[in-house]
Amino acid sequence: MPSKVVHDKCKCGNKKQIVSDCCRKCYLKNQSCKYACESCGRKRKKTASPICRDCYNKNRTETILNDKTPIGKTFYTQGSQNKYNYIRQHSRRLIDSLGMKKVCSCCKFEHGIQICHIKPISDYTEDTPLNVVNSLDNLVLLCPNCHWLFDHGYPSLDELIQLNKHSRRDLNSRPDG
Repeated sequence: MPSKVVHDKCKCGNKKQIVSDCCRKCYLKNQSCKYACESCGRKRKKTASPICRDCYNKNRTETILNDKTPIGKTFYTQGSQNKYNYIRQHSRRLIDSLGMKKVCSCCKFEHGIQICHIKPISDYTEDTPLNVVNSLDNLVLLCPNCHWLFDHGYPSLDELIQLNKHSRRDLNSRPDG
């Protein structure tokens, strides 16, 4: 027959075992205050990582921005059928880590936003570093329609933006039927 656990009251009023100094809630509260981030020194919860979430995200962004891996080494990685898949994933991780608002640069649409390379990935040599191909100067956020227009011969992003401005102006000036 198992022994009966005897409970007492903690300072906060919750039940605790007599052999314990405090209840589980107070114990966890005190534990989280004992750990400091190795990077910034702020208090953090006990985790496997020695740094807090903010420092992790900052380091992650810097790592992504400074990735100098030649794009030729990333081809067909992770079992992908498309040789540029890793490069596209890297660009999405970059945009996500920077916390950029996902809005089409041309028409301001906010759904289904895609990351477009202004200079196509195929135009780079295999020894080009990943951070050059996915530099912020070479990436633009577009909706699927604007992305298709850009990829299929629209001369420039500026002309695409002008087209969208004119079409919005035409819609706003139409009388309601």
